[in-house]
Amino acid sequence: MNSLLLPSILQSQSDKTHKAGRSSIASKTNVLALVTWLFKLNITLIILALSFLPHLAFASHYSSISYVISPANTELSAIRIETEIKGELNDQLIIDFPEKWAGNEYIEQVKNIKLYNADYEFSVNKDKVHQLTINIPNHIKSIKLSYDLHQEKGNPSDVHKTIIRPDLIHATGHGFLAIPTDLKEEEQFAVNIEWKNMPDDWNIISSHGSSHGAPHKKGRLLNFTGNLHNLLHSVYVAGKVRLYQIMNEKSPVYLSLYGIFDAPDKTIISQLSKIISNQRDFLMIMTFLIML
Repeated sequence: MNSLLLPSILQSQSDKTHKAGRSSIASKTNVLALVTWLFKLNITLIILALSFLPHLAFASHYSSISYVISPANTELSAIRIETEIKGELNDQLIIDFPEKWAGNEYIEQVKNIKLYNADYEFSVNKDKVHQLTINIPNHIKSIKLSYDLHQEKGNPSDVHKTIIRPDLIHATGHGFLAIPTDLKEEEQFAVNIEWKNMPDDWNIISSHGSSHGAPHKKGRLLNFTGNLHNLLHSVYVAGKVRLYQIMNEKSPVYLSLYGIFDAPDKTIISQLSKIISNQRDFLMIMTFLIML
């Protein structure tokens, strides 16, 4: 019996050996195929990562934005704003023109947009008409454009609106300044604002102080370094406004008055001076008590 069964056992063991060999070869083949697939996947991921790298590595960084504001016509019913943006610019720059803020809309006041770099391709965003997309060559350090702002129909007097009259320009940064869309909130940059060819009897002031420079020379200038909040959340005024400095030189307060009031300017200044002085005294007392 054993002698008869032996060949079967030997054959069975041989079959097992062959099967084990085939299984081993199959396992090695599967492992090799898996390694090859993972290698190809890694190569694909690296290629995809490299394709996105330029956009990540060369994001725009802005060193300065300059605005030159001048009359767009002899009637002073519109102003022209020439804007120059400097920095490390990406190959695609999107500009935000004044659109809306604090419940007011400005885009209808923006007219006659021009790009000074004629070779650059640009287009208006169909879904966001206040945006202009500009395709620019590599290694360009600055771009310049201009646009006109007209008075809104109905001659509004709301201080949040952009007011452009023959004797007054009054606007917030949101209401009349164009900026790059990707300008980061915390990014610091130099701001240069020049009021050019304005009437000699106009005064100019803003949340950043009064502009300096003789009217008959190059223009009246305002320079500061700040961020997006400092630029947009500010008021800019030019025109036949009456300027007064109240309080002392160390912590002055500037007051601009336009139009005719029931009380004379002296009375208004006197009352405001008392109010501001009392507030400051109160705050100093409260600060002292808190420190105690």
